Amino acid sequence: SGLVHESSLASCGFAPVREGVAEASAATAAEAGSFASSSSSSSVVAGVAKETARMWTSATCPFAHRPWLALVESGAPFELNVENLENKSEGFKATFARAAPDASGNPSVPILEHAGATMVESALVLKYVSETFGGNDDAGLIPKDPVKGYYGQIFADTFQACVPLYFKMLRATSDEELAEAESAFIAGLKKANRCLELGASARE
Repeated sequence: SGLVHESSLASCGFAPVREGVAEASAATAAEAGSFASSSSSSSVVAGVAKETARMWTSATCPFAHRPWLALVESGAPFELNVENLENKSEGFKATFARAAPDASGNPSVPILEHAGATMVESALVLKYVSETFGGNDDAGLIPKDPVKGYYGQIFADTFQACVPLYFKMLRATSDEELAEAESAFIAGLKKANRCLELGASARE
């Protein structure tokens, strides 16, 4: 049926920006290897978090977008490198090899460089960003309130289940397959939205 797709980030040259924070991602539409800095009037936690981080991501990997979004939301200063995964730079491959358990493995995003450490694996990088830059109160990325933490986590887990459904839509080879995948994706988003509603109700 001639179905064509591109990531919304890739096709629009768009990158997330938190209100009040300078745009961190002019590099999104640039070639791999270019950097953009993010600056914020917000303060970050003392010590190691004051150092500017460097994030390697791509326009098409949603798993790498998670720690990127967390950095944007935290207001922490960071440099962004958007890598072309179809034509990986030597710098990217060397950085991955320096941090990965299997140095000869296929280089992947995200990679975070901060405080003398180079980190890989999206869940671990996200955890590090949240704990280092996310603040230590209920206004931060990780709420101290266990009830808020529960509803935040159940939303994240439910929304995460939508990711493979999204890729199933992108890989559809017929209108029928696309319609089936789209229906499942929308149903997943409704479940995630219900998690937000449940959390809001619990706080009332």
